[in-house]
Amino acid sequence: ADRLPPGTREITIPTPDGETLQAYLMTRSGSRRLLVYFHGNAGNIGHRLPDMQVLADMGLNVLGLGYRGYGQSSGRPSEAGIYTDGRAALAYADRELGFAVERIILLGRSIGSTVAVEVAQDRELAGVILVTPMTSGRAVARNSGFGPLARLAGRAFDNRSKIQRVIAPRLVVHGTADEVIPFDQGRELHAAANPPKEFAAIPGAGHNDISLVAEGAYWQAIRRFLAALPGK
Repeated sequence: ADRLPPGTREITIPTPDGETLQAYLMTRSGSRRLLVYFHGNAGNIGHRLPDMQVLADMGLNVLGLGYRGYGQSSGRPSEAGIYTDGRAALAYADRELGFAVERIILLGRSIGSTVAVEVAQDRELAGVILVTPMTSGRAVARNSGFGPLARLAGRAFDNRSKIQRVIAPRLVVHGTADEVIPFDQGRELHAAANPPKEFAAIPGAGHNDISLVAEGAYWQAIRRFLAALPGK
C-alpha cells in the first residue's frame, strides 16, 4: 500500500457468485464522475495503475477492476465470469461509492472491451471508451492463424452483435499497426454502432504499445471525448 500513487486505495468487490475481486480506487475531490477501467488479458490491474493515474489526473474518480483469477482476485476466469465481475463493479460503484449510472464512464481495453460492451447494453451511462476492441472471439482466432478451427469459438466475446444495444456515447480507439486485434476490427465495430460515436485512429500504434508510441495522440483522443460528454 505504501507504493500506491497518492489518493489510491486497494479495495475488494464481492460478486453474486461468491468471488472476491481485487480493485483499486483513485479519488479526485470535486469530481462527480467515475470511470471504471476494464483491463486487457495480460497481467493484472496493478499493471494498469499508471494509465489509471493519467485518467484520474483528467479530473475523474477511477475504479480499476481485477477479474476473477487475475492478481489477488479469487476464482478462475471465464467469459461469463468476467461479465459477472463487470456488473459487480457497477453495482459496487452505485451501492458503495454513490455514483448513479449516468455519472459512470466505462473504459475497456482489448478483452476488457468485451466486458464494457456486455455491461453497457441498455444502460444510460455517461460514456463508453473501447480501446483496441475486437469484433468477436472468432475474428481474433482467424487473425491468429487458426483457420477453419476459428469456428470453434462460436459466439464467444461477440462485441459485434451487442454494440447496437450500447446507447451511451462511444469512443473507439485503435492503433493502425495492431498485430493482435487488427485495426479493421475496430473500424467494423465503430461502423456497426449507432450514434453518438467517435473513432480515433492512432497511426503506427500496435496492440500493447498504443499509449506509449503515440502517447500524445492516444490521451488527447480520450481527453477530447471526455470533455465533450454532456452534463460535464
